[in-house]
Amino acid sequence: MSVLGDTYSSSCCSTQECGTRLLVSFSFCVCDSTLSNISIALLPSSFAMYTTTAAFAASIAPSSFRQPQRALYATLLFATGAIAGWPFSLALAIPFVIEELFIASGDRVPSSVMLSWMSGRWSRLFKAGAFASLILVSNNIAIPCATLKRSIIA
Repeated sequence: MSVLGDTYSSSCCSTQECGTRLLVSFSFCVCDSTLSNISIALLPSSFAMYTTTAAFAASIAPSSFRQPQRALYATLLFATGAIAGWPFSLALAIPFVIEELFIASGDRVPSSVMLSWMSGRWSRLFKAGAFASLILVSNNIAIPCATLKRSIIA
């Protein structure tokens, strides 16, 4: 699992223009004592760290309308880590959400279209969050229903 996360992050970094964003994100991961000493055990917290690493890799590229899949990938990975792993790991998505909603990092936005640009960003992040929630919650319901052969919804 760790190898998959590292492979995904290195492939994202090698194909995209990252600059100082890469330096800031990975210096956080390297200097943080919990992320540099993780175990290979498949605990929920380590699964959340793996998905958070992949989500950071997906969100390293600057946010822009030229890359609409960035919000979906990062949101899906952060949500997967929170739902299937450790719920408090969703707090690590706060910088991504703030950047996605309020900062025009990869877009050049004139002040005349700022409102429509911001509503487009909000809409894109809301759709990505709704899709991720739908996928993950439906799996959390469908898998126990299939294995228990009965409905788990009261």
